[in-house]
Amino acid sequence: MVDGRPMEVRISFGGIMIRRFSISALAAAAVLVCGVASAEVPMVKVNGQLRPAYKEGEVIVKFKDGVVRPMNQMVGLYQRLSVVEVKHFGGPFKNFEHLIFNTSHLSVDQAVADLSRDSTVEYAQPNYMVYATAAQLEKPKTLGTPCAIPGVPYPPRLR
Repeated sequence: MVDGRPMEVRISFGGIMIRRFSISALAAAAVLVCGVASAEVPMVKVNGQLRPAYKEGEVIVKFKDGVVRPMNQMVGLYQRLSVVEVKHFGGPFKNFEHLIFNTSHLSVDQAVADLSRDSTVEYAQPNYMVYATAAQLEKPKTLGTPCAIPGVPYPPRLR
């Protein structure tokens, strides 16, 4: 329960909500007994600034191909991790899920470790951030007699 209300899990497929259910108070209490997460997100230096390496409370999971995952097993997994939103992918990423979970009970590292122990999971990782960096451009070298169009050299003469 969060603030006296049952926790709700939203499952979406391609941005469309397909299932909604509540986590029982017993499952939420079981997660509380496991301890509160206190790990900080590692930082990386990007363009001279420190930025988070990944999004806190989010993991990407790849489930094994051909493994049957019954709904009750998946609900148990979501409850154990205090998942609040599940995003399913299609096409070549059909076995991937983006899980967003409550970080007051579990850190990303703990969630990844828990998922890695699940027999249906091929791998799990934090939702790593991708940052653009400033490009270091060089001034182009002139290759010969300039063309009528500025900046475009003549092609070499063929003999």
